Parts: sequence; C-alpha cells; structure tokens
Amino acid sequence: MNKTNEAVWSVTKLQIFMFLFVLQSGTTFINLQFRVINASNQHAWWLFIGVCILHGLIYLMYIKGRRFFHPTRFEKLLFQFYWTFLVFVFLTKIVFIAQLWVFQETPTWVILLCISVVFIYALTAHASVVLNLPVLLAPFFTLLIGTLFLSWSELVWLNIFPLGGIDMKEAAAGTFQSLSAFTGMEALLFLQPNLERKVKIVLKDIVIFMSVFTSFLTLSILFTLLFFSLEEIKVVPFALMYLLKSQEVTFIERIDLIFIYLWISWSIVSVILYGFLIFRTGTTTIPTTKKLVFPVLLVCIVTSFFISRFEIRILHDGMLYTSLIFSLVLPFIIMLRGRWRSRET
Repeated sequence: MNKTNEAVWSVTKLQIFMFLFVLQSGTTFINLQFRVINASNQHAWWLFIGVCILHGLIYLMYIKGRRFFHPTRFEKLLFQFYWTFLVFVFLTKIVFIAQLWVFQETPTWVILLCISVVFIYALTAHASVVLNLPVLLAPFFTLLIGTLFLSWSELVWLNIFPLGGIDMKEAAAGTFQSLSAFTGMEALLFLQPNLERKVKIVLKDIVIFMSVFTSFLTLSILFTLLFFSLEEIKVVPFALMYLLKSQEVTFIERIDLIFIYLWISWSIVSVILYGFLIFRTGTTTIPTTKKLVFPVLLVCIVTSFFISRFEIRILHDGMLYTSLIFSLVLPFIIMLRGRWRSRET
C-alpha cells in the first residue's frame, strides 16, 4: 500500500467517549472485579466509585487545560512508547485468556498473527473506520449487563455490607487496583484537537460519560460480590465468566463462551485504538503496511515470551504505575508549563 494522505479527520463527541469507554475498560474488564475485590473485600464497590469521581475530576482538568497542552516531540515520543507498552501488556493477556478458555490447542503465533492482520488492516484504513469500531460495540455492553441480571434470584445481598472498618493498607490496595479501569484516559487530550468544528466538550458531557462508565463497571463489581463469597472470589480470577457460565439459557448451552468471544473482540478493538493513538494522532498521513509490519512483528515476538499468569500479573502492576505518570503527572506538568509560558507572552 502506498503512502497516502487523508483530509484532516474529525471526531464527534459520541466517538470520543465511546473511544475512551472501550480503550479504558477493554482488556482489563474481565478480571477487574477479582483484583479490586481481593484488594479491598466488601469495600471494593464504594472505593471504586470514589476513584471514578477522581477520574471525572481529572477529565475536567483535561478539558479546562487542553489549550495549554503542547507536548514537545520528545514528550510525544514518550507517550508513543507508553502506548506501545500497553499494547504489549494487553496482547499477553488476550492470548493467555484466549488459550485458557477457547483456543487451547491453537499455537500462540497463530493467535498473534490473526490479531496483527486485523490491527494492520484497521490502521491502514480511513480514520473513520477505527473511530466507529467502539460505537459498533455499544449493544454488547447493554447485552452483558442484561445477562448479569439473570442471576438476580441467586444474589446474596448481605455480601456487600462490610463486616468491619477498612484500614489504610486495604484502601490503598483497592484504590491502586481500581486504576486499571482508567488506563489510557490521556487519549482525550490527543483526540480533542480533532473534535468537530464549533463542538466543545463541557462539564455536562463529562458527567454523563462518567455516570455511564462508573455504573457499568460498578455493576460488574457488585454482581460479583453478591453472587460469590469472598473465599470463592479469591480462587476464581475470572469470576464474572463463571457467573455467566452458571446461568441457564434455553437456546444457548454455554453463554460464557459467547461473552469470551465478544470480550476478545472488545479487547482487540482496544489494542487497535492504542495503535491509532500511536500512528494516527497529530498527522493526516495514513501509515503504510510496510511501515507497520516491523513494529507489529517486534511486539508480537516479545509478547510470545511473556504469556503466563505470573508474568501477566507483574506486567499489570507495572502498567498501573506507569499509567499514573502518563495519565496524570506528565499531562499536568505539560499543561502547567504551557500555562506559565502563556503568561510570559
């Protein structure tokens, strides 16, 4: 494919918020509940809501300070390396879970090859193709929550009430694990310049988005808490899938497998969105297949050496620490510097 240019692409508010929804919840969703609940027990759900409120405040900082966000070429490169690291971490998780649940006999390289083909195809297409992918996933989220309500009669409501107080160590651990749902939120800063002309993101938009996002993820945590005991959750890392597996639906024998396939699709889309941030933000040039093959091949080769439960856990914790730097600290420093320079002029 020859190197081509496209007109400066634009994005609607709906596309931005669906982009952020899929980007942040995608790969981490399948065991977010396990991590947050194991860290803070029955306190998990209200701690998570508290972190979501902080998340919303950071978004407000983004939209208020966006005009001061002018990263240097080196800083943009740092963000690109960070997003590449996230792609690597998420690929290890996708392949591990895919082989655990549905593709037990499929070699790792075959799964990575399939993902790579889809990844390259999406990024060499028009920007609107990638921007519309998250919107197409919207019905799945509604279907997932609706399916969880099938377990309503089996829920134990006393499970959500804390048996005692919460200490600082427990609160810190629960807050830290909750951060996995907000990885990639800095994407808003890079997408806003391409927002449709005369359209602005305001407080109301952030409140609506965060209300939907918080409700979706908090419900998944609540259903896990209400369906399983704390002892059961400690030994079931993919508790939500086991919850779905236990539900009887007359026309589907294994509803959990349907959702595993959908989650894999959801996660691949989130990886593509990170690829979009790496190769398409701040440019009108469509990358060529030749340009993408080497970095994609390199990431896939490295990924193939880290597909185990222990290594994924180490990578996940490392991802949380780096996300604090790139989602909060670095954007804040860049905006503070931009504000300082604007005063000087």
